[in-house]
Amino acid sequence: MTMTSVNHGEPYFLKADISKAGQSRTSINDYIKMRVADNGKILPVQWYDQGRVMNVNGMIPFIEGAVGQWHTDDDDNIVMAPDADYRDWQGSAANTRDGGWADYILTDQMFTQKGIFYGKIGLMDGNGRRLTSIDIWFRVLGDDVMFGLTGKYYSDKIEKFIKQMQAKGDKAIDDIYERYKGKAQNAENELDSINKNFGTINAALKSVGLSTAALQNQIDSENLESVPNHNADIYLLKQDIVNRFGQLKHPTQVFDSLAQIQAKYPNGADGSMLATDNGHIYVYNWNTNLWKDFGVFQAQGLPPEITETLNKSVKGYKILLKDIDPPYDNLDTLPANQVVTYASPEYLSKVRNWPINNTSKMATVFTLSASGNIGDGGAVQMIFFDSGEMQYRTNWGEPAKYNKWHGLPLTAQVIQQHIDSIQPPFNDLNELYDNTMICYSYDLDKLQNSPINSSTDSSGMVITSGSAIGYGTTQIILTVGGHVYWRFKWYDGKSWIPWLSSNDNEKIIYKDQIIAEYKDLHKIQNNKSVTYAITPEDFKTVTNRPTDNPLTVTTFNGTNNKADSTGQVQLAVDANGQMFYSINWDNRWTTWAKVQTEKQINNDLTSIALFQKIGIIGDSYASGELAIDKYTDHYNMSWGQIMARRNGATAINFSRGGQTTRGWLTDQERGLGLLKSTPAQDLYILALGINDYGKLGQSYLGSLDDIGTNNDTFYGNYSKIIQSIKDKAPNSKIVISTLSQTGQLPNMFSNAIKNIAQHFEVPCLELNSDPFFTSDFYLNHLHGGHPTGPAYAGMAKAYERLIETAMITDLSYFENYENTLETDGSSDLDRIKKMSD
Repeated sequence: MTMTSVNHGEPYFLKADISKAGQSRTSINDYIKMRVADNGKILPVQWYDQGRVMNVNGMIPFIEGAVGQWHTDDDDNIVMAPDADYRDWQGSAANTRDGGWADYILTDQMFTQKGIFYGKIGLMDGNGRRLTSIDIWFRVLGDDVMFGLTGKYYSDKIEKFIKQMQAKGDKAIDDIYERYKGKAQNAENELDSINKNFGTINAALKSVGLSTAALQNQIDSENLESVPNHNADIYLLKQDIVNRFGQLKHPTQVFDSLAQIQAKYPNGADGSMLATDNGHIYVYNWNTNLWKDFGVFQAQGLPPEITETLNKSVKGYKILLKDIDPPYDNLDTLPANQVVTYASPEYLSKVRNWPINNTSKMATVFTLSASGNIGDGGAVQMIFFDSGEMQYRTNWGEPAKYNKWHGLPLTAQVIQQHIDSIQPPFNDLNELYDNTMICYSYDLDKLQNSPINSSTDSSGMVITSGSAIGYGTTQIILTVGGHVYWRFKWYDGKSWIPWLSSNDNEKIIYKDQIIAEYKDLHKIQNNKSVTYAITPEDFKTVTNRPTDNPLTVTTFNGTNNKADSTGQVQLAVDANGQMFYSINWDNRWTTWAKVQTEKQINNDLTSIALFQKIGIIGDSYASGELAIDKYTDHYNMSWGQIMARRNGATAINFSRGGQTTRGWLTDQERGLGLLKSTPAQDLYILALGINDYGKLGQSYLGSLDDIGTNNDTFYGNYSKIIQSIKDKAPNSKIVISTLSQTGQLPNMFSNAIKNIAQHFEVPCLELNSDPFFTSDFYLNHLHGGHPTGPAYAGMAKAYERLIETAMITDLSYFENYENTLETDGSSDLDRIKKMSD
């Protein structure tokens, strides 16, 4: 990327081309004079791409870096002092305009003291994704501000010399400094040329610097032959030096191939590089600007079969913390026979093809292949999460392709130690992880918070299942003595309902013992387990059974009142090991459901076509906006309209590009005004939040206390939107969606959306639980930060799946749909009559 200064009689500005490599330094002293505590000066930058003006409308300019004292290293790179302060500034879409212009505001926080500001300047899209950036530095020294790319133009030796000359008067300083500015660029050009030609032998050239002057005197006095007469000899000497350096024992870096070395160091690097695919060592030839192959490294003379075995052996790669570069940013492209650990939760969002619905934070991945090449097929990939869960998948086909991830819904572990050796968290039942199955061989009765008080019943299984949001956890203990204990954790995520037991209420039923209570599974008393030891034919006489296979059923309830039917849960396990459950609220039992063996719900059980009229409240993502034609809303291409057309419904877009919760409430054309002036819709889908975090930031978020108030916060304004829908259409259904964007700030707003949904008791659609929103097709094919037509069509199907899943998991919310609406019987007869005519 190049950056130059331009002044055609107009205000001073900078010109940046993102497609051209280069460096420049620009003094903007004639345009801007910044001193300590100065504030608000605008620096215009005009952005180009391959010489053509970029469309930066809607993009967000930013500056970030550190301010304070500094020094330069041996390569004249700027190194900030340890106590330098981090500073940043982020503008908004209002800071960009036609003609590729972006205004960067230099705030007072960048000029807190004399020194330099060293960092980056660049552009991001409306979703916070960075599009481009460049390294910059500028300093405040008297009345002069120096500004440029990178820090190579600054020398602390010259700085010290200038400071020494200050004692001699301003005139001396001005004269010296003017000469310094005039010659700085020429000197830099010379340095670049020397560095390219000599690279790794710079240190050797410095060692002979003292003798250079003496040699030059001898050449001048004795009329020796000039350098051009020996150019060929000099070239051969350079080549020999490069070859000899290649034979030295440099610290060796390891890569998968020469291509990966070239990608990492396109402009060369010192030292030797090992490519594991062929075992060859490569050294950069600074004279030819090419990587030179020095043959097999430390394997000379090894038989081919041993070399092949070494290449196919399993090797640990590294622990990835921050720099997750290709091929390690995509689990599909991980090299064969490597072990890779991803240890930084903050950067895992960069990794593609992660298992869906995974809530773990760190993982180690094994990629195994007998051939040493995942492209041959037959590779196996195993992933171990920090939660203890393990999933796997295989690679087959021509060409080879990974299939879906497989794994158990519960993480199982056997603990065979006594209490003194059991390590946390397994020594405390309150601390066990959700979705785990722990088998204790001893001392189950001695665990902290255990309900068991008998050493004769001290081994068994503990199943802890729950949600990722911290409440609704169920814990069940099955002991070897056949006893069952259970409890629930609700609401605040901390308090447990006390342990209840079926110890005294176990019953084995034989053919002649099927009395009235046992003829109907739903009539079995609370906190009682019943086993039907009868034939399938006899079991058919029992009603409300989930299967014809004899089973054991346990009825749970939060009270010891045997007759209390509110909140009953029945678990049944048949002779084939299949588990079923049914729930009773308000004296209505749900249909028996089979416990899923996969982490998914079959949403083919219902259809969004239940709704005839759909309203979509949102921003540009809900409006079909395209960045490729200057961010124009294409409502007919929005996912809401596509979804409606798929199901024979109609849709209204209560949305526009750039909308926030604050703006929607005052928008008469596409916001609250349109909602009030149009008929009530059957289903409202709320999809706001992208611009709330992108434009208004964390300070706008607010808290749960703002719900139902006039507070101008995200919580407060979103609650006003929901209440306005309830006032307009009290019989309609509402769903609200989280953000697909990830990161610290987007996650904060997504968590707020979940809290708002819980407060209003409306279903929440977690977008990233659907595979589409974590797919390569969606994440890596956005243009200008926005979907295109095919992506909007994919979003329509994803939203449809999420809503249909909610219609199953939140069945009670949707079951009363149209209960209070007028019947359409007469209008339907009119429709039939028109068809007959």
